[in-house]
Amino acid sequence: MRIPEKRQKGLSLIEMMIALVIAAMVIAGVYRTFTIQQRSFVFQEQVSEAQQNVRAVMDLVAYDIRMAGFGMPAWAVGGVANEIRIDQGSPADFTIVGVFSAPIATLSNDATMGQSQIILNTNGQSLEFTAGDNLLVFESDRAVLPILPPASVLAAPLTYKTVVVWGDVSGINPTISIDSDGSTAGTQDSLDKNLRTNALVYRVGTVRYQLNGTTLLRNGSVLANNVNAFQITDLFNAGPPAVAETFGSYQVVLTVTTQTNDPDFPGGVRVRTLRSTIKARNLVYSG
Repeated sequence: MRIPEKRQKGLSLIEMMIALVIAAMVIAGVYRTFTIQQRSFVFQEQVSEAQQNVRAVMDLVAYDIRMAGFGMPAWAVGGVANEIRIDQGSPADFTIVGVFSAPIATLSNDATMGQSQIILNTNGQSLEFTAGDNLLVFESDRAVLPILPPASVLAAPLTYKTVVVWGDVSGINPTISIDSDGSTAGTQDSLDKNLRTNALVYRVGTVRYQLNGTTLLRNGSVLANNVNAFQITDLFNAGPPAVAETFGSYQVVLTVTTQTNDPDFPGGVRVRTLRSTIKARNLVYSG
């Protein structure tokens, strides 16, 4: 007896083409969704980085401005304004010059006019000085007072002197050769006033912010990239009349952009701007 063979049916060519088209549409949709989500993630990450950069830079600028004159009594800072100052070359080129820390030493003995060296008392600590370093020597009988001195004491002229270190020196209680004419260690010079034992000795530092293209520099080192604008305005000198309450107040505006363009965003790049008013609280208005 002959058993008939069963006929086996498969997919036709048309059915296979339809299945492939449907699969391709699904894969294309999934890929498009993936690329959109990935691009959104990349740009959101760049926006987050831009926000962190602008906040970090603003915090550092605020710290440097507020630290100018630190370590000296507030009533004394106004009298040494030439040694503790905030200079502004242009809105995008800003230099802070001043004392940023407590005294590092005292004079171990009197230094008289015409003397070309001073001897420091570092209280057992070893210190290093490089030719060209600036030191501020301040009479200690007034500087150590924690509160505003009596009017009779304030009436006396302040005794202070900025000296430039003439050569490299290090160690405990070092002897500093000075160049008091303000040049950079070229020719040794001498004091033009007397300084007494126990006068406080401060380091005078310089912090410079400079916008070079879209790169913000701090003392020549890269602080932030993709900076579109950096501007500092001295509110005291911004326009008449000068108000004592605005002395030492600086408005800082910082704008950064994302690293790459976002074609789906108007203007192409994401922009983050932070504006802050910072008070140099260690500087006082002397009228």
